[in-house]
Amino acid sequence: NKEYIKALLTRETVATIDKKLTDKLFGSVYDSLVYLNNERLIRRLNVLYDSRFSNLLEILSRLTIKLNEQELDKCLNLARQIYLSLENEKNTHCFGPELNNLFRRIFYAYDNKSILIKLNDLLKLPIHLVKDYITDPFYYLVSMNFKTEDKLIIKKHIDMSIVNSLLDELKTADRAMITLILRRLTLLSNLELLEEKDKVKIGEFLIGDGFDNSGFYFNSLLSNFLLSESSFKEDIISHLDNIFRKELVDVFGEEYGRKYSYHSGKVDELRKHFIEINGLLDVSSKCLNFSYFKDSLHTLISNIESWWERNKEYLDRDDHTREFPWIIYKRFLISLLYHVPLASPLFEKVALILEDLKS
Repeated sequence: NKEYIKALLTRETVATIDKKLTDKLFGSVYDSLVYLNNERLIRRLNVLYDSRFSNLLEILSRLTIKLNEQELDKCLNLARQIYLSLENEKNTHCFGPELNNLFRRIFYAYDNKSILIKLNDLLKLPIHLVKDYITDPFYYLVSMNFKTEDKLIIKKHIDMSIVNSLLDELKTADRAMITLILRRLTLLSNLELLEEKDKVKIGEFLIGDGFDNSGFYFNSLLSNFLLSESSFKEDIISHLDNIFRKELVDVFGEEYGRKYSYHSGKVDELRKHFIEINGLLDVSSKCLNFSYFKDSLHTLISNIESWWERNKEYLDRDDHTREFPWIIYKRFLISLLYHVPLASPLFEKVALILEDLKS
């Protein structure tokens, strides 16, 4: 029973298991998974009706915090083998979440140096194998923070022809693939492995394709691919202006109390819009000179005030349904306070909305 496994093998419980028992568990679970995966590959294991494969993947993933590097290497190799076999797998829903957990927990258990040494092989994982219920392993890597010494290590272990292949794929990719390719390029940018000419190529592509088609927050695109090229300045300013001036009814849905549901996609769109602007307003952001955007911020706050007054009484405040992302909305408003003068009507407008949130 998968729920029983999750309740039993919590991180706290696994941390208390002694080495002898850990070794025994790892050996039996790993060997069983290798056997079951081989059975799956020759169509003698039907994962649709047999849950052993997904259950053991979940158990193995939960053991990773106790494993040494050699054992983690074995887990990663197994995860890669399973991933590479997904081309003709129709039942990824039966074990995809558990495979995702295995990748995520392996990366968590490794130190940065070990991940970077293996990054070249990870970059060779075909992007097109990401499908329903399968998360791109790079989703768990792109947010990692690497130190300067880490970046020096990776230069010795990366095949730069992979970068050229990713740039070529970007030109003909559909929207879903664009997001996956940019995720890998973002990681390479964070590791300072992209040359300026590569960043310019990516920037030109983003401008031509439309920033909104990337699946990335604009703040991330700016810092990784756009800031170094002065010819992008007008496009950057124009897009930032559009973000700040966007009519909030376009994001939130109908006004005057017509409720929107999770299924409409409006809540996710709303959450993304708040996070987008929060990232741009962040005091550590290198992306903005706010002298350019005084009027845009004025419009943003006026739009919020207008929408809030019309709709605040109708929004669902039930903590259990969480239909409206109140916490993200509050952070967004607090970020705005840092960017308007203290003694100004704009500050007062935002402060009044925050005061409303307490009631």
